[in-house]
Amino acid sequence: MRGEEPAGEELRIVFAAGTSRSGSTLLDLLLGAQPGVISTGEFRHLWNRGLHQSEPCGCGAPLPTCPFWTQVLRTGPGPIDGQRLDRLVRDQAALDSPVRFVVDALRGRMRSRPSDRQYEETLLSVYRAIRRVSGCSVIVDSSKHAPHGAVLARMARRVPGLRLTMVHMVRDSRGVAYSWYKIKTKRSGKGGLPRNLVRAAIFSRGWVSANFQAELLTRFMPRTVRLRYEDLCRDPRLWLSRILTAAGGGEVTPESLTLRSNPSRHHTVSGNPMRLGGGDIEVREDAAWRERLPASVRVGVTLFTAPGLWRYRRYGLKEG
Repeated sequence: MRGEEPAGEELRIVFAAGTSRSGSTLLDLLLGAQPGVISTGEFRHLWNRGLHQSEPCGCGAPLPTCPFWTQVLRTGPGPIDGQRLDRLVRDQAALDSPVRFVVDALRGRMRSRPSDRQYEETLLSVYRAIRRVSGCSVIVDSSKHAPHGAVLARMARRVPGLRLTMVHMVRDSRGVAYSWYKIKTKRSGKGGLPRNLVRAAIFSRGWVSANFQAELLTRFMPRTVRLRYEDLCRDPRLWLSRILTAAGGGEVTPESLTLRSNPSRHHTVSGNPMRLGGGDIEVREDAAWRERLPASVRVGVTLFTAPGLWRYRRYGLKEG
């Protein structure tokens, strides 16, 4: 098999789970700036958005023509023609079902079906090739999607030398709502109280659902770092160190805490546009929601997500 694991070497993967707009791209880039670590962005979108739709890699090149990913695919799974790509997209769609994931998780099982094994082997060959091509010992996957994390958890249970660490990334629900609110109102106008309450319910449902699935996923992960976006921004060195320690090694350098604009070194798949560069990135909390989120949306989201806000007021490290 291509991209076979060299004897005595671990394949270390850090998987970020949680809701969209939670700060996972910032975490991904910060970790990727550390020695021996490579960030891959929302890796689960490699087949569809990356290869099929030709979204740009973090380096700026269309992903199918990116020299890094071209070498990774050649080293790992080998040539991927249109028919094989279509099959990979279909297989992933079946595995990415939240309904299937929640049902399996509540039953307390994360077993691979015979039909899943071929896809998992292809995925494993890509991760191994990323490590070999990049020379980095830790791979960051900020896909966030819990069903994708479940695939990794199943792989970690049966593959010797695969060390998997999950980071459950949580951001205040009002901050997530404001991030989405800016996009929705730009497209459809501000509206009035009824529309804002509907938006609050929609934002809250997505936040609760994603974090509920992440909580279920922690049951099957060997180790989980539970991290609030706000805490990462206040003390990035502390939390990056905790994550790298859980992942099996690595150190945080002071100069890496300021993200310099150098897109050519990033090879991220999909994700927040900040991954494409365009200026230095200052690590600071975006708390604009406290002043700019309409009161109706803020009150609605607070009420709908109150149990989660209380639960996530403090977070830490869980070793399995």
